[in-house]
Amino acid sequence: MAFLPAGSNAYQLYVKQKQPGLVSTLLAQRYTADAFHPYYSSSWNRVSVYDLMGFRDFITIEDMIDEDILDRYKSSGYSYKLYKRLLKQRYPGEDIILRRYVSDAYDFEQVKKMYEEKEPDQPFFLFNVTMQTHSSYNQVFDNFDQQINLTSTKREYPKTDQYLSLIKETDEAFEDLIGYFREQDEPTIILMFGDHQPFIEDSFYSEVMGESISTMDDETQQRRYITRFILWANYDIPEGWIEEISINYLSTLLMQISGLEMPAYQQYLARIYQDLPVITALGCRDKDGNYFQADQATALKGLVQDYRCVAYNNLSDTTNRCDSLFYLPSWQSS
Repeated sequence: MAFLPAGSNAYQLYVKQKQPGLVSTLLAQRYTADAFHPYYSSSWNRVSVYDLMGFRDFITIEDMIDEDILDRYKSSGYSYKLYKRLLKQRYPGEDIILRRYVSDAYDFEQVKKMYEEKEPDQPFFLFNVTMQTHSSYNQVFDNFDQQINLTSTKREYPKTDQYLSLIKETDEAFEDLIGYFREQDEPTIILMFGDHQPFIEDSFYSEVMGESISTMDDETQQRRYITRFILWANYDIPEGWIEEISINYLSTLLMQISGLEMPAYQQYLARIYQDLPVITALGCRDKDGNYFQADQATALKGLVQDYRCVAYNNLSDTTNRCDSLFYLPSWQSS
């Protein structure tokens, strides 16, 4: 997002042609490549974008739940009580939703099934966008036992309490998922990350950061958007803590840990990460933690501008895209 206009959405505005990336890199190495999102397929233009990214299948809530139930749920104005009752009747013994979204526990059970149903000799790649912890956090649900309440803050934050309670549920579901793949013989890596901060009370952010959101500069705002990630494997990989890494480098880190072949673009990202570990719409940080704007005159300005050109060639200048940079040779010749 550092090189796109403020407020723009890449999925809706920029992904109009076939898009190289992690999907094409793994497909070139015989992996499956499916996307899974237990919500409606129409959100954020995902159907078109995932196809252009090369995903072979996109599994959504429409594939999981009978259409008549979803239609009645929509026509009721999204009454979760009706939704819950219909699901219990049609799928007895299955706890599918937490609040009104598919729970992470149920989501991860589907991941296990997908893994078990794959061809035994084909490596498995799945991109899973979960829904359990999605906003809003201002309703009370009789199918959700809120267990977390902040006690050391200056005031009450009910939205934050609900979000943290949902995160606790996610932790427990993720522990079960890790436990399942720990027992599998096939070498497996799981990369889990958050793609945005929750829409909770602005006043909570202001309290924990000691400054009103309305007066924060870009450097402070950048710190506000930090999320954690975990990269785990069921076999020995290097252990450690990564202090700072922006999301554009996560697929590179994943490929490095996996030991799989990387296209030239990923190798390029691995090199510039050494000097520029953070580059976002709100600014950059160098390897020493110094903050600067992407267009600021610094010793790294040339590196940033080179990256801007490569990113433009990848996303926007598709008629002149240098395919040898973004695709593995085996994929280009296929």
